[in-house]
Amino acid sequence: MLIGELAKRSGLSKDTLRHYEALGLLHSHAVQAGSREYRDYDETSLERLSLISLAKKLKFNLRELAEPLDLILADQVTAEERSVVLREKAREVAATIASLQEAHALLLRLADTPEKPVADEVMKALGLWLE
Repeated sequence: MLIGELAKRSGLSKDTLRHYEALGLLHSHAVQAGSREYRDYDETSLERLSLISLAKKLKFNLRELAEPLDLILADQVTAEERSVVLREKAREVAATIASLQEAHALLLRLADTPEKPVADEVMKALGLWLE
């Protein structure tokens, strides 16, 4: 299928699809039509896009997905290997959540007492105070 059809079927823009291909997440082959060359995507592209969408929701970085995505789709990754990767990502997400909860508590503290001396005290306690 050409990029226009893939965009329509996936709900993604052509630019997004081109970006994914540049990152190695999508694969196509050239098709000559007269003096023009088009990119042809096979049906597995939709499966790849579904997995990319899931990976984004799970907070995986797109740049780190190309090789694992190829291995997963070639069924060359064991359940144990997937489990290890997913547990590591879960630890990263938990650390991000903890960091965001700390930021949330700090924001509420500053909102409750927004006076400059309180903000100065907080910055000193966090090691952010520059003298």
